[in-house]
Amino acid sequence: MPPVAVRALLGHLRGEPVSAVHDPLPYFWSDQYGSRIQVVGHLSPEAVPKLVEGSLDGPQFAVSYERDGVPVAAIARDSPRAFVRLRRQLQHSTSA
Repeated sequence: MPPVAVRALLGHLRGEPVSAVHDPLPYFWSDQYGSRIQVVGHLSPEAVPKLVEGSLDGPQFAVSYERDGVPVAAIARDSPRAFVRLRRQLQHSTSA
């Protein structure tokens, strides 16, 4: 986000129309009864889930959601390292 803010500020100071747009991936987390649940991306009904770590029946897991082979979202419970990795992959795929 800092590059977007700098472009907007400099453009404004030069009297140019501000066209910089910050379009972050939606992200939220919640701490529930000792567990951290993290979600990132644009989850849609046609996204296909893929378990990448843990077990849905176990205490921790990480799931990637893909549409047409491209990551669009991720959900994790108590899997911070896997979630960070999935979030970076998602940021990379949406910026390409």
